[in-house]
Amino acid sequence: FDAATLRDALRLVSKLQWRSSTVPADRLVRLDTPDAGGVVTIRRASFDVDARACLDSFVPAGEGGSVFVDAKELETAVPKKGVVTLRTDRENVDRLYVDGSGTSVSVRLRDGADALPELEDAPPFAAVGPEELDSVLTVLAAAGRDADAARPVLQAAAIRANGNGTGTVAATDTYRLHGTTLSFVSGEPRDELLVRADALALALKTASYDVGIGRGEGYATLRYTSKKGPKRSPRVVECWTAVRSPEGPFPNYET
Repeated sequence: FDAATLRDALRLVSKLQWRSSTVPADRLVRLDTPDAGGVVTIRRASFDVDARACLDSFVPAGEGGSVFVDAKELETAVPKKGVVTLRTDRENVDRLYVDGSGTSVSVRLRDGADALPELEDAPPFAAVGPEELDSVLTVLAAAGRDADAARPVLQAAAIRANGNGTGTVAATDTYRLHGTTLSFVSGEPRDELLVRADALALALKTASYDVGIGRGEGYATLRYTSKKGPKRSPRVVECWTAVRSPEGPFPNYET
């Protein structure tokens, strides 16, 4: 891997997790590698969030599989620049080795077989195009910020279909209400999807193009691409995040 790209991916899958979580599984990251070549998936999940980042990589034939490590330990072990190789050792089966330019650091492998709930990719429901990013971010600024267990729905954005291929997105903390139109929202009139505002805002701020939004049973999926660095050789990370929708009806903002 390019070290900077790997660090980008680790940070992206960790931004929506609880830093103070006391659940050990919430602190783990899983690396899924194919049997040969292809894409490596870095995945971190809790009950409410399933975040994945995909990177192009080379995997020798027959060396694919999955391993769990502590997310913070791995990020600390990865150098800031250069090329980095992740490998296991047949003699030290409980360690993952992070090899950089002239350096080698190991982190302990963890038991995470039952750590990650599976959330499947959801059918497309809406999309936020590049020309709509700023206006939707302005809407999300109105979402509630307090962790109010009584009304967690106020920390969400409501995406509602008009029934003609377009729709609206709105957010409110009860003191203010922001809304705007979206050029693509599928579904019947008044079909609605609640998306955690912080998750959607992170996707919009990170995306280099548009953000695709899927509608699952009680959750939303966000798909986007992050490109950083020089134009000739950018650091590219393909991102996919599933977030559970908060319970409770969203305030009626249409008259």
